Amino acid sequence: YDCTEIAEELGLLSSSGKPHNQAVSAIIAQLNIADSEIVTTAFSRNGHDDMTLQYKPSVIEEVRKWLADSNYPTKIPYVDSKGNQKTYTVVYREVA
Repeated sequence: YDCTEIAEELGLLSSSGKPHNQAVSAIIAQLNIADSEIVTTAFSRNGHDDMTLQYKPSVIEEVRKWLADSNYPTKIPYVDSKGNQKTYTVVYREVA
């Protein structure tokens, strides 16, 4: 699963209603995820080759637990590339 798929699975959305992959990435950065749970995958899009991180299903459960333990916050904290503390605003969709 990539961060977008995890966001879809957990119903974690941006205020515009799209899966919030950046918020998922920020949560994963706070977790102690073993290297064995991460798979680096090559992909090609619009003629550009790149690498993406994919996560095993157990990581979805770790993110789900973090959300529950944090009482499903509407602000997900992260640190930007300049070291500034910021937050992502999220909304939740009911997942069947």
